[in-house]
Formats: sequence, structure tokens, C-alpha cells
Amino acid sequence: MITSIRIGEQGSTTRWDTLAENDRLGRERALSDPAAYGRLKQSASSDYWRGRVARAYLASTAWNLKRRRLLTGLTRAAAAGQVSVPRIATPTFWRGLRTRAGRDA
Repeated sequence: MITSIRIGEQGSTTRWDTLAENDRLGRERALSDPAAYGRLKQSASSDYWRGRVARAYLASTAWNLKRRRLLTGLTRAAAAGQVSVPRIATPTFWRGLRTRAGRDA
């Protein structure tokens, strides 16, 4: 069997115009789970991954504050701070914080 996989907007069934928003909604749903913070913090096994977790919480903070969801935004900012504080001075943490999803570290 031979198959062809196409990636891109043309000829794709992916709704590219809503992809970013759907990613944000998925992130918000995941971070809303009461056990999410504990699982993310526990699974962040290196300074780099702590930076990645902090980035997710900071992105959520901005998204929620823009929508005037003050309590949720402040809660997400506090979570970002808690995961960041122990490792904020390390270059590896900052590399994780700056890395966008889908990009090499």
C-alpha cells in the first residue's frame, strides 16, 4: 500500500482559520482541571520543562485578563510564579520559557 500525506492549507480538512483558537481553548480546558497544576509541576522534570509550564500559565494569564476574567488570570499568574521561582535564574528555564510550541529547544 502506498499513501500520500499532505500537510498545508490547500487540500486539507484542517480548519486553519480556527486552529490557534482551538489550541487556546484546549489549553484553558486542561489548565482548568483542579489536578492540572500538581501534575504539570510534578512532570516538569527539568528547568527547561518548568519554563515550558510557566509559559503555558503565562499565556493563559494574558488570555484570561484580556477577556476580563480577573480571578482566573490572577490564579494562572500565581501558578506561573510558583513553578518559576525555584528555577527562574537558570538559563535553561529561560530557554524553555521562550520556546514556542512545535519549535526545537
